[in-house]
Amino acid sequence: MTNIKLATYDSIVTNVVFGRKAEPLNHPIIGKIDATQIMMLTRYKTPTQDEVVDFIRESTLGIDLSRKIEPSKEDTRITYFLKSLPVSEIRDIVEKNGDGLQHLRNHYPESSLQEGRIYIEALNGIIPNPILDKAKRLVEKEGNVIYERAIEKAGTKEWNLRVRLLENGGFPDSLELEYLLDRGVRNSDVFRLRGDFGDFLAHA
Repeated sequence: MTNIKLATYDSIVTNVVFGRKAEPLNHPIIGKIDATQIMMLTRYKTPTQDEVVDFIRESTLGIDLSRKIEPSKEDTRITYFLKSLPVSEIRDIVEKNGDGLQHLRNHYPESSLQEGRIYIEALNGIIPNPILDKAKRLVEKEGNVIYERAIEKAGTKEWNLRVRLLENGGFPDSLELEYLLDRGVRNSDVFRLRGDFGDFLAHA
């Protein structure tokens, strides 16, 4: 697989996190702080409702149904949620009881994402270098999500772009994207753009 390269950006985490020098940020007490503009790329496929229900069912298989077990901090989020249910409901899910599975489907959240489609998402923001240095130290323990948290909690000029890829995994036609952007579209089936993206569009 060829590594992704972004013009003017250096790679921080191969194919995922990129950075380039930004204008210093002004802190009311410390003064100017060196900063880095971070771009984080994520590619994912949205599951179908059946796939989500199957995943939840598979997550119940390791739970002891002979007694009520309290959830713990060590549990994954899905296991924690399942252990919070009455044992009878967990058993319904394990045994594929119609009522139990229908209960899951009834509470399936609505989403603007289309089932089974592939998306690519870019998160961009400027963060102080001390925060970036801390993220680099924590990435092995916390994973790449540490950069996302750094942008969301300490970032400025943050923006997010999500693009739905074609069935073959390619990008939508650039003329289609330009047509939508020229008409001020910021949220559609093809893409969604949020945040402080003014400079990005000006130089796109």
